[in-house]
Amino acid sequence: MTLESYAREHAVALYHPLYYDGKVGRGALSYLCTLVPNELARHLGRRLHLSLVIAITTVVAMTALLLPLRAATIGNAWSDAIDRTTINAVPFDTNVGVAWQAQALAAVLLLLSAFGPASWKQAAAAISSGLLLATQPITGHAAMNEGWIGTAHQWNDIAHLWSGGAWVGALVHVLLLLPLISDPEFGSQARVALMRFSTVGHLAVASAPPVQNCRALAADSTRLVGIM
Repeated sequence: MTLESYAREHAVALYHPLYYDGKVGRGALSYLCTLVPNELARHLGRRLHLSLVIAITTVVAMTALLLPLRAATIGNAWSDAIDRTTINAVPFDTNVGVAWQAQALAAVLLLLSAFGPASWKQAAAAISSGLLLATQPITGHAAMNEGWIGTAHQWNDIAHLWSGGAWVGALVHVLLLLPLISDPEFGSQARVALMRFSTVGHLAVASAPPVQNCRALAADSTRLVGIM
């Protein structure tokens, strides 16, 4: 393998910001929308507004960049990254192209959520981030199986990503809530939000073993079908 082909094959690792932005974003925004008292949620939302703008900008930029990188990976050279024929073929003739279409749609919805009314901006961004996260199992190991096993594997991975993202993303706000416990204005609300995080966090962590068991069952079923 030449250095050029190695670089082209690994350039698509740049999609990882999409994964982490979707995972952290969904958890952080879902936590604000559902478990944090309204007044405190608005306060935290204002504090993290710049971070949200940066995250959305990163998602949109990485999504746009991912298509020519996919074209270069599937093609024979870096020149395919700017070849119109290759770029037009990737979204419609490949599995990774279908995944990219779903990611692009989620990225557009996430971008539009930033311009929506303040009353539903956080909820819209949380839903869009969840959709972005759900596009990850369209390709990769979850898409290797066919039939009901493949479908179950993909939905299992989505459930795993959502539950893990809910816990990991909420940690962002937990770090901001801890200093507010002694705050005269937000102290009582911060304690309520932390207690809710603890309860839901236990449920999210408890859901991990069943999800892993389903994944192992899908793998065993695949091997059994192969033997038969």
